[in-house]
Amino acid sequence: MLRSYNKLQKNKNRVFVKTNSPEHLCDMLGIRPTRSRLILLYEIMSRKTPFNSEDIVVATSGGSAGRATVFRNILLFKEIGILREVDIRQDSIFYEYNVDNHHHHIVCTECGHIEDFDVCDADLLIKDAIKQSKYFQLITDHSFEMFGICKVCQNRIGV
Repeated sequence: MLRSYNKLQKNKNRVFVKTNSPEHLCDMLGIRPTRSRLILLYEIMSRKTPFNSEDIVVATSGGSAGRATVFRNILLFKEIGILREVDIRQDSIFYEYNVDNHHHHIVCTECGHIEDFDVCDADLLIKDAIKQSKYFQLITDHSFEMFGICKVCQNRIGV
């Protein structure tokens, strides 16, 4: 295995690789760049908002990536850190490309619109959580999503 893959295994929460090339990403992580895998990575890397497996199946239905291939590779990508799960309170698991730009999400509970925000001052919250915890001494990652009603829905429903 490549050194970058081992480094990634130590911190599965972030990919420290900034690349626009699925081929380069496969090479750095030591995974075989199959045609299906490259199609999936191109699609995943182009996404600006979280997506579920079905979104990728639909988007790549004209390619060589079948449903089982999509699901299997999404699990692989999550395991090695290319993808991270995002909890947006939907019926399925959502993912996003795990680049090194730490951010969180605001989700509209009416229409499902998702917006990123970069403000993250979790240090104080983490310290307080550790102080209050009986069982934890180390926080290795966090996730923070906010839920509300977007301006369009607010105008539509008159809140």
